[in-house]
Amino acid sequence: MKTSAGAHKCHPPDRASVSSHRFFDRQAGGQASGHGFIIIELIVAMGIALLILAGLIGVFFVQNKYFGQQSEVVEIQINARAGLQMMTGELLMAGYDPTRTADAGVALAAVNAIRFTRDLSGNGDVLDAHEDITYTHDAVARQLKRNDQPLSENVDALAFRYYDTDDLELTLLPLSVADLEKVRRIMITLTAVTRDGDQSRTLSSDVVPRNLGMM
Repeated sequence: MKTSAGAHKCHPPDRASVSSHRFFDRQAGGQASGHGFIIIELIVAMGIALLILAGLIGVFFVQNKYFGQQSEVVEIQINARAGLQMMTGELLMAGYDPTRTADAGVALAAVNAIRFTRDLSGNGDVLDAHEDITYTHDAVARQLKRNDQPLSENVDALAFRYYDTDDLELTLLPLSVADLEKVRRIMITLTAVTRDGDQSRTLSSDVVPRNLGMM
């Protein structure tokens, strides 16, 4: 059959046009795939960042707790040392009796309590302020007490040991009146603890009251 002169001829698709369409299709698909990979990478990165942040927060809390505990340990140690130093200083003057008429000396010697007198004013008695001293330990309140008044806090234990002229320990506590006259050296041990009881510090002092035994 002949084709009329006015009819249009069908031409095959141009190869360049087909290649161009394929190129744009691949580019569009690649962009979509690229967006998918970017989102996954962001999620992974955020997860890693959160893990690192959680680790840093954990380290911070551990270090903060550690420094807090160390600060408390230093505090109780200073507090205990202050109480021990005061007790030691006052015990050094136990038995001070310049007139030899005040009958000053150790009046009570127990495991965790001691009472002693000294005539600081030199008036022949031990009735003035700071001349009759008692140190005790309140186990319930964890306090070192001086004349029934709190001196140091967080004190878990207080112990006294007594020795005679030959440095033999007097072990029958509380000491009898006869043994009280023999006391020449006193060993003090004080243990302070943190409020939660996790850590403790033990301090000791060896006291030789120079006036005991003097006639």
